[in-house]
Amino acid sequence: MYDFFVALAFLTMLLLPCAVASLSGTSEA
Repeated sequence: MYDFFVALAFLTMLLLPCAVASLSGTSEA
């Protein structure tokens, strides 16, 4: 169960910049 939260936090850290860029309307993905 702990590994799940670690993976979730890791994915969130990776996807956060993309989400911020998407919300700000300047996504360059």
